[in-house]
Amino acid sequence: MNQNLTNSAIHKQKRLRHITSLKAKNLQINSNRFNVWFTLHLNSHSPAFYISEKKENDRNPNWLTKNLNKFCFKQFILRIWYSNLETSLTNSLKASPSLSLLLEFEVDLDSLEWLGDVNLNFKHKIFNNLVLFEIFDTYFCEALSTEDKKSTKLTKKLENFDIKSENNGSKKSYDLNLMQRLFNYTRVLRENQKNTLNFKNNTLAKLQSMSQFKNLQIARDEKLRKIEIYKLNLENLNESISNLNEQNNKLNQLISIYKKNLETIKNKSIEEEDKMKIIRKKLDANLKIQYQIEQRLRLRQRELVTDLKDIFCISKVMDTQKNFIKTRILHAYIEVSSAVNEKIDKETSIGLGYVVQAIEMLSFILGIPLRYPCIFKCSKSFIIEFFDDSSNARKYALFKQYNNFDENFPLAIRLLERNVLQLRLLFDNGKSFVNEDMLTNLRWIFDHLKIL
Repeated sequence: MNQNLTNSAIHKQKRLRHITSLKAKNLQINSNRFNVWFTLHLNSHSPAFYISEKKENDRNPNWLTKNLNKFCFKQFILRIWYSNLETSLTNSLKASPSLSLLLEFEVDLDSLEWLGDVNLNFKHKIFNNLVLFEIFDTYFCEALSTEDKKSTKLTKKLENFDIKSENNGSKKSYDLNLMQRLFNYTRVLRENQKNTLNFKNNTLAKLQSMSQFKNLQIARDEKLRKIEIYKLNLENLNESISNLNEQNNKLNQLISIYKKNLETIKNKSIEEEDKMKIIRKKLDANLKIQYQIEQRLRLRQRELVTDLKDIFCISKVMDTQKNFIKTRILHAYIEVSSAVNEKIDKETSIGLGYVVQAIEMLSFILGIPLRYPCIFKCSKSFIIEFFDDSSNARKYALFKQYNNFDENFPLAIRLLERNVLQLRLLFDNGKSFVNEDMLTNLRWIFDHLKIL
């Protein structure tokens, strides 16, 4: 082995986690069938913090340590146990085989003695119950006494690997031990290359798996983001559904209120219909009564108009001197002329007084007001014309001696003719009295109302 590697292995700090295997040589057990194992303790009173696997019928067992990476102390108690299986077979009443303590050491890793890979005769009695620790790919054991080293010729073999004399000793190139060491180094290098290649492949596989893991993690994050979005959408949908439910409840309440109001309105409408039926019956009765009254009124109006016609007898007389048909009312002619003739003017005033009395009585009987009110005073009657309002009125005389003939008397005659035309227009629509005089129109009214 290379001296630099040897020196580094010897002078490194050794801890419990650096032990890769533990070997025992020539265990002195008085049995042919047994199980052997070891335990590790912090002190003589503490329980075991590590228990190895059991080896059956092996006096030179080799234990590979597992799960020691977390222990960093260098002093501990080593106990080797064995159980005799022969006694357990002979005594079947016992629940478990007999347990015995074979060895107990107080181990200090800094005080261990390095053995290297020299060929030792482990069959020598000094190696009975010897424990070897594999640390940094080399072996260490408990310190041997000087006599034991001389008896096994170990001192001379170890001198070649002493740090103090590493530059003084020399070996032949054909030394068998040196060739063995070179072969071991070559084997170790090949194993290291193989391990390096395996480590490289494992690293590439891990990197690939890490890239796949990153892709999976990205996909997972994307899915989580989508899930969050779906959750938000679901919350919004739940809120909208709750709002819709509230609106639905409000609508149902409004519908119930509307139904109640509709029922009340329907009941009221039924009541109103009943009332309307009663009112219709009353109205029908009133209409019948009114119709009867109107019929009676028409009969009475007809009778009164007939009496008026008989009272105010309007007739047409042929004037033989002038060969002209004149219309008179109660033997009074109405002649409007600018010449002064007291007899004719007096007769005209009397006739106009008759006309005023006749149309006033017709207006009263028919219930129709006159456009131009009249004041009946026999041959001294008047007619009134209103302008803008009732306060602004003007009175015209229906006789010659009262006013200026040229201005007011013809105007009074025209206003009186308009009153007569108004009464006829109510019944004739203005089609059959073109260019007819006032008395002719008044006679037509009497005749028409008598027929109705």
